[in-house]
Amino acid sequence: WLLALFATSFLMSAGMRDELHSQVKNRFVHATDTSMGGMVFNAQDVAHSSIYEYLSKATVVEEFAEKGSASPKTFTVKANGRELEWDKDARQGRVNPNRLRITARWAGLFSVNVSKLMIKLSDAQEKELCSASLVEGVPHLLRQSDQMRRLKDGLAVACHDLPVNAELKLRVELERTSDTRGQTWKVKTAADFSSGDAQGRIMFLPPDYNSTELQRMHGELVSHIVSSKQLENRLIAKEMTIFDADHSDQPPMDIRVNGFELDKSGDLREAAQAFLQQLHVSNEEATKEIYKLRRQTMSIKTCAILTREDLNTWVQAAKHHTAGKMSPTELPCRKEPDENETIVMNQSDVFLSFGEKCRQNPQNKYEMDCEKKVEKDKWFLGRIVQLQLPVKVEFATDPWPAQTEEIPRPQLGLIGVTLATTDPETRDLIMKSLQKEAERTGPGLATLVKVLDVEEVKVITDIIVRSAEAAQKLVAAMEHRSSQWWKNKTGTDTKSVCFHMNYRHTRGGMDGLPVAHIDAIHVAEWFKPGGAFPPKSLHRAEQLLGMPIKDALKHVVVTFNEWINAGPETIVELPLTVMDTTTLDRKDVELAWVQAMLDSKMVRWSEAHRWYYRNLQPGDGYMFITSPHEGPEHSYSGTPHSAFRFIRKENATASRPRQSFEFRCLVVDTNWTSPAELFKQYVPQAPTQKEIVQSSANSIMAAMIMDNRAFMQSMQDKDEMINEKSLGGQLKPSDS
Repeated sequence: WLLALFATSFLMSAGMRDELHSQVKNRFVHATDTSMGGMVFNAQDVAHSSIYEYLSKATVVEEFAEKGSASPKTFTVKANGRELEWDKDARQGRVNPNRLRITARWAGLFSVNVSKLMIKLSDAQEKELCSASLVEGVPHLLRQSDQMRRLKDGLAVACHDLPVNAELKLRVELERTSDTRGQTWKVKTAADFSSGDAQGRIMFLPPDYNSTELQRMHGELVSHIVSSKQLENRLIAKEMTIFDADHSDQPPMDIRVNGFELDKSGDLREAAQAFLQQLHVSNEEATKEIYKLRRQTMSIKTCAILTREDLNTWVQAAKHHTAGKMSPTELPCRKEPDENETIVMNQSDVFLSFGEKCRQNPQNKYEMDCEKKVEKDKWFLGRIVQLQLPVKVEFATDPWPAQTEEIPRPQLGLIGVTLATTDPETRDLIMKSLQKEAERTGPGLATLVKVLDVEEVKVITDIIVRSAEAAQKLVAAMEHRSSQWWKNKTGTDTKSVCFHMNYRHTRGGMDGLPVAHIDAIHVAEWFKPGGAFPPKSLHRAEQLLGMPIKDALKHVVVTFNEWINAGPETIVELPLTVMDTTTLDRKDVELAWVQAMLDSKMVRWSEAHRWYYRNLQPGDGYMFITSPHEGPEHSYSGTPHSAFRFIRKENATASRPRQSFEFRCLVVDTNWTSPAELFKQYVPQAPTQKEIVQSSANSIMAAMIMDNRAFMQSMQDKDEMINEKSLGGQLKPSDS
């Protein structure tokens, strides 16, 4: 979160060299800033921050699993994506009990006279659980809670809510005028609803998507335009089988071969549990769960100063205010031509800054942007008098009635995650700022908030700090594990840094479907000017690596995501799935823009793809390649991945929410240099400690006064979702 909480202020100042680019980017930043009251809160994962909005505007077509799949030349039966062999009596592996999809297909069924095609599932006691048939071309379905589809070359039936850890019997019969063929197979279900080969639905690019044409149409602004406009092309919502990696017929996954591997080490379990303990607190601890915060809010305003006389008047007022002796004073504040407006300021109002090196709007000289601000802590009134006109003064006035916020402890704990990659000294300064200074919040940072009870805020900041310390230990554990993992794999000593961490919670349920994607087109994409991560994300990384990020990226041997189960139980809602990249063809991925200033890739569906997930225990996870890059003796393609939703019977929901951590990490070996030329442009410099303190304190204050419900919704994994409700509650029917 730390990265995105600060994105608004720095996107407006970094990398904005071209005026047209600046206008488009500012509109984008303003929209996201406004939507969260001054914080892009769930855009802590800024690589995904606008996917939800981008996809919610797209046209979507639901596509059944067999579309695009060639009709088999022989009579073929599949159960959750795995073909059943006629010389075997059982299906390999286990199926997820939520949904078992059985297909019976044959190209010959187009022309052969079939009197009956029957699919029947029963338990060990021969009790019929699910049945569908075609009799003289007329379909029949046993249970309305199940689903059947008449295929051009056969029949498909989906059976729901099956008994767990059971051995079932699947009988398929084909009766023709000339003969009858039938077979019974054993099908085992998984021990719970979070494992076994599962049926899910994921979003894919349409076959006719063309990024080259989009680039030709929109040029350098393509990422801004595409990420903020309605797509003309549809997206494909595809049902597919996602295989259980624990029961795979493949060798153990290796990140250098398959693009991902499983983390069963448990190295992160202790640190993850310590963080969750700090987040929730044990029931035995006598700690109140709701913390009160009384605050005063004021409006931030500006005035243009165009004459030396007006500047001297403001300087005298500021001098009296600083001395605590300001009586109500009328001050010049011109905003429009030919208007001599004034404002009245009191001692209770707040002087914020004097802006210098200001550029005036050619259409209205009273509107201006200033390169530099002289903040209150650097005021030397004699220097202000010497400022070159025009000058813009910024102040806070019109106090609102005092308000009291009631903040749940988990909300404070999660705010602490934003400081996970901040050094202790800077973190301490941020907490002191929250206790003593007024902070900017709201859309456009147009309000000033100050706490009224220092003791209240000290208790609150103590919880935030303890949470930040626990989260920082988790990041450090991840970095240590990264270097040790690479040494075990290659024998090479390296330095590792995780430049991003986020925590997600699907509390309250989710609407929508996930999308298959690769986060970025290459590793340098994260750090380019005006890119997804603001310059302050570089500060800690450069400290740990002992070199500028531009130099470090030349020596990155592998960059990867680690995604772990952060909850106390296995995941039954929106688990992650990753593709085995040995099944990926280069033509299946194409440049796409799901966020301004981030070049990503999205995926076209192919029958050849093989997707996997695992029944992750707490602290276990996946490691996969977050972006294509060159490594020693290996070239990484980037790993398509997505959350996915188990397909269940109608109106069925998950029994518990999902909690997850995600890290983006670099492993650096200075003895190896990449042959790739990653940067042709400069890398923004990390901000000063003071800038980090100011923007961090502003963002944390905004999080503390955010509505509790809105805050928890911001934890949901909407970053990769397309909202079905945006389509009038229904997906468009298949065009097949």
